[in-house]
Amino acid sequence: MEKVDTSNALNFVWFGWTLVGVYPIQNYNIRYFCHLIFAVFATNFYASFMYIMQLFFVSNIKSLLNNLPMNILVSITGFKLITVLLKRREILGIKYSLAKLGQRLLTKEHAENLVNATKFSFRFFVIGFLVYDSVNIMTVIIAAFSNQQRLLYEIWLPYDWQATALRYWVTLFYQFAMHSFLSMQSISSDFCGPIYIMILIAHLQNIMNRIENLKYDPRKRESENLKGLIECIEDHRIISEIFNTLQGTVSHIILYQFVATALVIVMIALEYLLFSPNMTEVIALIAFLMGEIAQILPCCYYSNKFLSTTDSIVTSIYSCPWYDQTQKFKKIMIIFMQMTQKGQVIVAGKVIPVTMATFTSIIKFSYSLLMLAQQMQR
Repeated sequence: MEKVDTSNALNFVWFGWTLVGVYPIQNYNIRYFCHLIFAVFATNFYASFMYIMQLFFVSNIKSLLNNLPMNILVSITGFKLITVLLKRREILGIKYSLAKLGQRLLTKEHAENLVNATKFSFRFFVIGFLVYDSVNIMTVIIAAFSNQQRLLYEIWLPYDWQATALRYWVTLFYQFAMHSFLSMQSISSDFCGPIYIMILIAHLQNIMNRIENLKYDPRKRESENLKGLIECIEDHRIISEIFNTLQGTVSHIILYQFVATALVIVMIALEYLLFSPNMTEVIALIAFLMGEIAQILPCCYYSNKFLSTTDSIVTSIYSCPWYDQTQKFKKIMIIFMQMTQKGQVIVAGKVIPVTMATFTSIIKFSYSLLMLAQQMQR
């Protein structure tokens, strides 16, 4: 028997938030506030200001459609950060709740399940960041070989960035660093929910397995199985509390991402409709579209998996050999079954259920919009 603390599954997420000044502590001092203000001003505020100013200097519709998606994404990233700041105490409370679950003694099989889920969450975050930042990396390579003719993205600057080679390379480097920083900030907000849900699923799977293994054993006292059932109910209660906290925090972040994805898809479809992009531009548009869709896929997948898992709890409870148990065990089991009859799913902004059905609808909408734009272009 061993203990596994899964509260460290979000260490990388908190690292991303810490870079921008969102620390995993209850109370801030002046040093933390100064870090937060400086980081937000140097990235979110600076990027938003430069992209908004660029709107006043666009010369045609194509430049406008190129600028608007980045304006939307930078603004949405800021909204997600504000949500994290406002809900920081609740999100931090989840860490403490997972630490409580980590006090439970587990079998080797159950412990390995949690350890594997935690390790996968680390790989999941790193791969996600590389995917998020791949667009920036690809764009900076193109800019670096443009003979100082273009930057990472088209933005307004209060100086001539082409005046000297040094000024160009410093501007390009800062823009790349700023957008990589925003990518880290965005993935920390976007992957907070999926990683927590991933860990909750692993805990639920352990609970279901523990319930199914509550067999009658003449070598055990009757109270031991009852104690095991009560422990499972207590762990399930903690998981439900964590889920309710996610419902009040992560659901808003997911809603922002849904809105951003829908708006970016419309912008891409309009650009494809009104202009005839060359092959390089088409590849860039598709990569941008895939990147946006990839941001909502983990949320939809793991939220849908959590719904399926919670739907299976009643079956697991009934699958245990309850007929050999005491009358008190059976009564508590019936109450537990009534408590777990309804599946649980994240609802974005209390409006849109975050499931694979929703993700499929967005894919269909994207495809239909692009096909319509292609037909109208012909």
